[in-house]
Amino acid sequence: MQIRYCNTLNHLVALQKYLLRNTSFGRKMMLHRFIAVEAVIVFISIFFAINHNRINVLIGFATVSGLAWLFRRRSVLLQFKKDFKRERRKDKSGSFEKERVLSITPDELCISVDANQTCHTWDEVETTDRDREHIYIILKGVLHYVIPVTAFADDQEVDEFATALDTYRSAT
Repeated sequence: MQIRYCNTLNHLVALQKYLLRNTSFGRKMMLHRFIAVEAVIVFISIFFAINHNRINVLIGFATVSGLAWLFRRRSVLLQFKKDFKRERRKDKSGSFEKERVLSITPDELCISVDANQTCHTWDEVETTDRDREHIYIILKGVLHYVIPVTAFADDQEVDEFATALDTYRSAT
């Protein structure tokens, strides 16, 4: 089974959101970022508490801590978008906009961009998942794939592809 698609920044941001919500690495990354922000807030609060009314500093600390917790995922996604745009500017070959061809067989999953092909055995695939707009293929390393459902002709083709992914992955 084979599918052709192109990734956009929105697709890659959707993959990043999925990873932040559904992987232990993503949750740890957000927790570590939150702890770092909290450490800075505590340091600033202690500095102000020495010279100002301690109740106002405590209220300010609680407010800023709450905002940091609410916007923790947003800050990670903003950083990802900034990094992606920087990498895309540095990319001389234009590989970010190139069409990808993803092929799956009972033995392996292969992705081709131009003449470059990367293949993975099903043992390397940690999980597959889908939502209304994307199919996610999460590998056991730092490489992951997101396929927009708009690359498929219809919903039946999306279902067949997702079922084949699950079948091949679970067979190993």
